[in-house]
Amino acid sequence: MSLAAPLPFIDLKAQRRRLGPQIEQALARVLEHGAFILGPEVRELEAQLAAYAGVKHCISCASGTDALMMVLMAKGIGPGDAVFCPSFTFAATAEVVALLGASPVFVDVREEDFNIDPASLKAAIPVAEAAGLTPRGIIAVDLFGQPADYRALQSIADAHGLWILADAAQSFGASYDNRRVGALGDFATTSFFPAKPWAATATAARSSPTTMISATCCTRSASTVKAAISMRTSALASPGGSIRCRRRCCCKK
Repeated sequence: MSLAAPLPFIDLKAQRRRLGPQIEQALARVLEHGAFILGPEVRELEAQLAAYAGVKHCISCASGTDALMMVLMAKGIGPGDAVFCPSFTFAATAEVVALLGASPVFVDVREEDFNIDPASLKAAIPVAEAAGLTPRGIIAVDLFGQPADYRALQSIADAHGLWILADAAQSFGASYDNRRVGALGDFATTSFFPAKPWAATATAARSSPTTMISATCCTRSASTVKAAISMRTSALASPGGSIRCRRRCCCKK
């Protein structure tokens, strides 16, 4: 008996069969007008993402990791600061905290959905303080399409003066309490890596306060928006065009 061919984990060929002509037309337009860096297509994407998520601001950048980094840099995260991260996540969650000299403080996840556990977060805050760290923020990573328990997380954040960065790389398109992912927390990020659910196209909807950074970022704060845009612009002039590369260059001076 012959076995059926295995299903590919990421089938980009199927996507190309369906969207190929539109993609080729879009590429041809870019080649024609020549605005390869932050051209009109980037502005259109940011506007559509912001409208879809229901946020005021959306800032695009090189990667989902850079999106996380932009938020932390805009908030002035550095040595002596504690940023709470789920223990079950991709390396970038803690990497961006450590790259800025701050301390990632790992928090347990819930057995039922593998998202950050509010009870474990509450217990971790005094532990970080006892270690001489200043609690600054929470990176809530949504896994497998399921948003974290933002209602419980927001209550803890409010009680301790923390901000919430919602990493929606695996949940963009989902909703929580009648709000789209991307409009949760103080900031939200997402990713266009092919394995992520949001690796196709954007559509439009309505608008409210938070800021989104993706391979974009969203935020409520106008000052954070200005800082993130400034960092993106300066990164374009750095080797590799990366926020992380720019930060490492600065650290070497």
